[in-house]
Amino acid sequence: LLDAFRAHYAQFMSVVVQVHTEPTDPFLLQLLGEDLNQFAQLAHEHVAIFEPEEAQTLQNSLQVMILDVRTLHERSIESSHSGRPEVVFTEYTGRPGRPRTVINPDFLSFAYRHRSTSALSHFLDIPRSTLRRRLLECGVASPGTNPFATTSSSSGYITNISDDQLDSLLGLIRWGIVIHGFIDGYSRLITGLRANNNNRGQTVLSLFLSA
Repeated sequence: LLDAFRAHYAQFMSVVVQVHTEPTDPFLLQLLGEDLNQFAQLAHEHVAIFEPEEAQTLQNSLQVMILDVRTLHERSIESSHSGRPEVVFTEYTGRPGRPRTVINPDFLSFAYRHRSTSALSHFLDIPRSTLRRRLLECGVASPGTNPFATTSSSSGYITNISDDQLDSLLGLIRWGIVIHGFIDGYSRLITGLRANNNNRGQTVLSLFLSA
């Protein structure tokens, strides 16, 4: 877990240096700022795994990066057309029906690697179905049988975990931190629990055999 935090911190450092030297779209800077804030929150929640000096250095550096990205974002907004970056715009085709919503394909390619379809549709304020069609048209996402399929279970709830706790666990996956666990079905005793940096079958099997 500690190595995963260090690796992602180094990646953030590299990206921040890159956006300082290359022109970057305001929307991408906004996404980077949100990622940095979420990573800083995760680091704060797991501060106990760091040595005190390293934890302080990490938190200070993240705050500096967040401020740098925020400043770059504000400058980019000011220099863009009418203060708004043109990532999503409306195209009038002259045919019957509503005008077509067009999304910058470069932005889609970058953003889809860092956000879910649901999160992106909320961020861009467009319907999820419209976003999905544009992702397929640009070749960013692969078609599926039904990308919005839902399933239901007759077994009911099997855990009392809160939404906040679940969000915290899912947030870890995004940074390459995967929590694997095993529980005895009869006694409900936890027989194995480990944080890993991958979700491969061999990793899960190793935990199962050692449980």
